[in-house]
Amino acid sequence: MLVWKTYFGTAPYQIVLVGGGLSSYLASTDSSTNQPLWNSNVDQTLATFLIVQSGAQLSGATGLGTIGSQVQSIAGSLDLSVQENVNLYKITLAPGHFWRLGVELDAHRIGSNLSGALTLFDQSGNVLATRDAGTGLPSDPNDPYLFTGLNPGVYYIGVSGAGNLAGQTGGYNPVTGTTGSLGQVQLGGAYQLQVVADPADSLTQVVGSSLQQADALDPTPTGLTLSFSGPIDPNSLMSNSPVLVCDASGLAWPVTLSSYQVNQVSFVFDQPLPPAG
Repeated sequence: MLVWKTYFGTAPYQIVLVGGGLSSYLASTDSSTNQPLWNSNVDQTLATFLIVQSGAQLSGATGLGTIGSQVQSIAGSLDLSVQENVNLYKITLAPGHFWRLGVELDAHRIGSNLSGALTLFDQSGNVLATRDAGTGLPSDPNDPYLFTGLNPGVYYIGVSGAGNLAGQTGGYNPVTGTTGSLGQVQLGGAYQLQVVADPADSLTQVVGSSLQQADALDPTPTGLTLSFSGPIDPNSLMSNSPVLVCDASGLAWPVTLSSYQVNQVSFVFDQPLPPAG
């Protein structure tokens, strides 16, 4: 009878043949050379191994059905105290339209301690877009917000802890089940996932603009507001802004995004504009 003990608690694990006792009945010398094979009174390590935790996979994603213009709100939570946990959701965009998909992860906004991230995948698990913590709407930048145009089809949304982004080195992979190893150290918490999709068969255009004045008694403009024919992605305006204010000589005056309301965006001038020459 072979007797062994297994050490648990920390990886790697070991299977150890216990010295003494029944192990003394096992052959301990080489019959051809009469040389010792091992000391039967000492524990002998027979094998060392790891237990690998399988992460979230596309096959286990929660189905949300066909997404349309009515916002779907899904309650969830991530326990990040033990592993890089990930929740996956499967959505469908109906044929007949090009779609404008909006996904928002509400955590800080609802008083949760979760610092989360979003990843959008195609049907095969290829990464289409990611949004980490700190890329949300101006009203609450801690909660990530994702906005993109998509053809009809099946897509997946991944909710993970901040820093654990699919498609990046050390990030999770829902195709192989890899959990990821670079997430921010945190306990996690509850969240509300908001998902909506609107037809976007025509290009979004600027339909109006107006100057803003911080002081009603001072006619000097301090900012401007642009109105669009449909929703736009505010993340595209937060860095490398395509909005430029130029004077008659062609000198550009930088602006900073200050507020966002679905199809209306406001900016403030980074410095006072000089009087026209």
